[in-house]
Amino acid sequence: MVKSEISKILHSKRSLCFIFLLIIIPVIDFWMQLKDIRFASGYDEYLKHPAMAGFLSASTSGHLPQMLFFWMFPLFTIIIYSNFIIQEKKCGLTSSLVVRIGQRKYYKFKMILSFCVFSTVVFVSLLLNFFMVLVVFHHGQSFEGLEQLLNDKMFTGSFLGWEIKHAYLNYIIFTITTSVICGLCGVMCSALASILQNAKTVYITSIIIWFLQFTILPALVPNYFHCDIFACIQPFTESGIVEICIASSFYLITISVILIILYRKRVKCDEI
Repeated sequence: MVKSEISKILHSKRSLCFIFLLIIIPVIDFWMQLKDIRFASGYDEYLKHPAMAGFLSASTSGHLPQMLFFWMFPLFTIIIYSNFIIQEKKCGLTSSLVVRIGQRKYYKFKMILSFCVFSTVVFVSLLLNFFMVLVVFHHGQSFEGLEQLLNDKMFTGSFLGWEIKHAYLNYIIFTITTSVICGLCGVMCSALASILQNAKTVYITSIIIWFLQFTILPALVPNYFHCDIFACIQPFTESGIVEICIASSFYLITISVILIILYRKRVKCDEI
């Protein structure tokens, strides 16, 4: 069954096109970073540290690649895979598969595969970008002025201070975290596709829920203004451990609620 699902993706030109887009966006960001080589040639202290030049750090002007990659990510997941779930239901394939393996196993398989596909694609994409900046920016030392704050004792003990001191480890951790978040976004979209079974409704609903991860918490928790989902994705920001915990908890609760609705509406009710 795994082979047939992967085969669907690999034989879909539209899916492959958007997977390629997810991989190429961080590469475009890398090319945008290359202008710093020209301006800082011969001055390692002015050249960005590889971790600062990485895609997740969003240090390019305007942050356009990051905005395209993360803000539109639910649309990518639906086009690449979740839309197949809707098509299966319309064609009557869902019923035959459910009869063969059961309701629980069917939806569990779809959610696990969604997580694996998108967490893997994002991890490979980010790893490729990081390898490229490591090669080109390996002499870089600049954190765009943040490193100067290390002389402040209060700053040294902060999370941002730890990030700068352990830049490579920190970036790897954020890479893994981001891959997990994107994998869960794939789960969310596949669950919504299973619940709503209408492409337009799934597009709109997924975008609204995803955008709430960026906007609702800063409004609800004004004392922690930087506690949106970007706190878990972007390193070297004002966000601390508290903001990361709040944002990740809200995100996990959101995914859990959607999965509970899926279970009640498509598994429990159908079994009855």
